[in-house]
Amino acid sequence: MIGSLKQLYEILVKNGKDWDVLESLGYSIKNADSNVKYYQYKIDTLPEWKYFISDLDWTFYRGFTIELTIDYFVNYVKSLSINSISLESYKNFIEDYYYFSKIKQKAYNREVDFMLYLDVGIYFLYKYIDKFDYENFIKFLRDILHMKLIVNPYRFSIKKLNEVLQKGMKFLFISWASHFIFDLYLDLLKKYISNLYGKDLADNIYWFWSYSDFENKTIYNLWSYEQKKEFIKQIKDRKNIEIIWGMGDTISDFWIADNVNYNSDFYFVNPDYKVIEEFEKYKRNDINYHFINERKGFYFEYFIDNIRIF
Repeated sequence: MIGSLKQLYEILVKNGKDWDVLESLGYSIKNADSNVKYYQYKIDTLPEWKYFISDLDWTFYRGFTIELTIDYFVNYVKSLSINSISLESYKNFIEDYYYFSKIKQKAYNREVDFMLYLDVGIYFLYKYIDKFDYENFIKFLRDILHMKLIVNPYRFSIKKLNEVLQKGMKFLFISWASHFIFDLYLDLLKKYISNLYGKDLADNIYWFWSYSDFENKTIYNLWSYEQKKEFIKQIKDRKNIEIIWGMGDTISDFWIADNVNYNSDFYFVNPDYKVIEEFEKYKRNDINYHFINERKGFYFEYFIDNIRIF
């Protein structure tokens, strides 16, 4: 049984990434399934048309939305009246937060792996989110996101989204993190697109995320390459959709490339090093891969044959 964040950190350092640690919090971990009510409605309302499929974090959005959520959750708990919460839960929260803050500092100083820091943060969030009035936190999160209008897209990615919508196609996000942040973020994005390009175009944006059913303590996840690939297969089994283009940034996004049409284009936006290292293993020979890097306001394409990793 895992208790404190310190114990979790030591386990992850020893054993590597292990999402099953969330089961120690009483969650049941399942693969995303098109038969789950949350996904059923979204698939039933998905038009049968041509789609561009994209990841979100570090492909479209500049950063990790889950990190943003953790930061806002901490601010939310700090804002609560001490008379409205369990003192024991608050005491444990403060102790774990203190330890998490040290891991965050080490991650930004490159003393520990950044993804390890995020894994600890996800555990931290799920450990406490149902102890401090989840519904009230979602309202807090919605208010602060809409107040700050944090869309923060890459220039290349927002241009590609506009290009897709202007051509009359649909844009579909599929990503790994929980619905409670991405549903809010995509509502915000659609308002942003509506203001820039018009409501008709904004209505052609759709999305699927991992779904956290807090009432039944169940997480339906879209974390891995295999899970995402299986889920898009389930969608295509139920809906006649055509995937024209795709976009991602990590090795798990090769599943998108696996589903685009013959001789289509796939864009890796600021890809991590594993994409480059494992490219020959996962690539398809019948589609066109593009490697895009965006830095300080400009973006450019480079070619994998000319890359040397130091």
